Amino acid sequence: MSKSQLFVKLTNETIFVDTSAWFALLSKNDKNHQKIKNNSLPFKFIKLINKSMMIKKIHIEAKTEKNVIKILENYKDQRFSYVDATSFAVMNRLELKYALSLDRHFAAAGFIIP
Repeated sequence: MSKSQLFVKLTNETIFVDTSAWFALLSKNDKNHQKIKNNSLPFKFIKLINKSMMIKKIHIEAKTEKNVIKILENYKDQRFSYVDATSFAVMNRLELKYALSLDRHFAAAGFIIP
């Protein structure tokens, strides 16, 4: 699937945007700024947000926090941080499969990074 085909597919999907992607895109001093900037998908995605989408703020519930601990226990072979596991638990709760991230842990946890 080409990047343009993937973008068309993603416009009908909800995508989790990790802090690593936001920071790299917004900070010209970040070592990954050019990498994320040159990828047409994040720029198109940001333009789409600015035009017609709202960013949804997710609050962690007690049930989600329990799932964070389960994720950390199930992936002991990985070096997931608590924040990583929280992101994964939220994505699982919302049934999201795509993440815009520079963090390889998302792929290790089974999510798709376009």
